[in-house]
Formats: sequence, structure tokens, C-alpha cells
Amino acid sequence: MSGGQLAPLVVAGEPFSPGVRAGDVRDVFEYLANQLHRRVEPVVRDDWHQADDWGYSFRANRNADNLSCHASGTAIDYNATRHPNDRSGTFTAAQVAEIRAILAELDGVVKWGGDFSGTRDEMHWEVRGTAAQVAAVAARLRGPVYSPIVGAMQLGMHFTESDRDGIWGPLTDRAVYVVRQAFVGLFPEGVARAEAIAGTEQTGTWTTADAEANRTVISVFQRAWGVGDDGYWGPITEKAWKTFQARLCTT
Repeated sequence: MSGGQLAPLVVAGEPFSPGVRAGDVRDVFEYLANQLHRRVEPVVRDDWHQADDWGYSFRANRNADNLSCHASGTAIDYNATRHPNDRSGTFTAAQVAEIRAILAELDGVVKWGGDFSGTRDEMHWEVRGTAAQVAAVAARLRGPVYSPIVGAMQLGMHFTESDRDGIWGPLTDRAVYVVRQAFVGLFPEGVARAEAIAGTEQTGTWTTADAEANRTVISVFQRAWGVGDDGYWGPITEKAWKTFQARLCTT
């Protein structure tokens, strides 16, 4: 391949054969494909066509008189058989909204074929940014970055100052899950309060007072996630949790 080497790209066990351009491009595509898998549509399912996720291919552009971005390893096709070339509306409105959110997280360095002005190609995603722009996005994706959203969540869960790093790592992920489980009634009887509301040093059984405190923490999550603050973990809060976990969790 001219201009670079290929590197494997595998998401949820599904390879984008035979790979994509190594380095920054691959790291951007890894984030993109994982987010599509988690937030938009799974990359593979037993009752769907298998092996329809593709990367490098030295060939002409099927919709224009030039060389395809696949020829440089800077394009992927995602669930190609579900989103055929020259067909619009293969994603729902909710899925398209999530796609746009993911693209915004990549600072515009990836173009979606569903936005092409000519023939639409909703399976298709290609890197459009400059080398410097792609490198900057890839560098940000490689390491955990402070998020004020996570910082607010940690403060609401009474994390100690040393633990309030604004990063959704293992400690934060476990603590948020514990708060969720407590609200939906799946929390074990007699759990220590320090486990139920992260960062406190109190122990004892889960009480009505603890449940009230838990709802206060949920309200903090909801405000951070922009979904109100009623303190009840319902379907909207559940969706927001999964969305922000997928975007920010480093584990």
C-alpha cells in the first residue's frame, strides 16, 4: 500500500479485512467502529450476514471517476450488507443522531457516506482530515482525558479529592454501576453504605436514608448528562448512562 502499512482492525471479534492504514488512522477508526458497535448498531449478530466489514482495497471509486479511499487504507465499510451503496434511510433517525454525535467527537476528521452530496453510501466512512488533524484526534483518543462531566459525577458520589480525577476509569465505572443497581432493586441486602455511595466511610445496612441519598447522587448524574434531575433511574437515565459510558469509559 502506497504511503503506509496496514494494521488489523477488529471490533467485537469482527475483522475489517484486510486492515486499515496503521497509526493514527487506525486509532481513529478503532474508536469510530467501537462507538458504532456500542451506540448505533452491533457490528456482528448471529442472524445477520457475517464478514461484511471491510477496510483496505486497491480499487476505483464505485461512485466517481477516481481512486477509492479504500485504496489508501483510509476508509472502512461497516455492516455493508445492511447499508447498501446508493440507498438512503438504512439507519433510523435515532441512529443517525447518534452517528452525528460520534462524528462530532472525532472533530470532523471522518466523513460518513450517508452525508455524500452525490450517491449516498451509508456503509462507508473515510478519513478526511489533514495528517496533523488526524494525529491530534488520535492522540486524544489514546489516553484518558479529564472530563468535567465525570468530575461532577465523582464529586456527587463523594469521591475523595485524590480520586476526583475526572476520568471514567474502573473506580468510577464500578461506583456508577453500584448506584444504578441500588435504585433498580438489585443491590444485595446488608451492603455497606461505603460501597453504595462511593467515597463515604460509613458502613452498615442499606436503609431508607441511604436510598434518599442515592437518589440525590442520581440527580447529580442526570444534571451532568443533561436529562433532568428527578433522582429516578428510568429509561431515559439508563440510555444516558450507556451513552456516556460508551463515550468516556476508559476500561
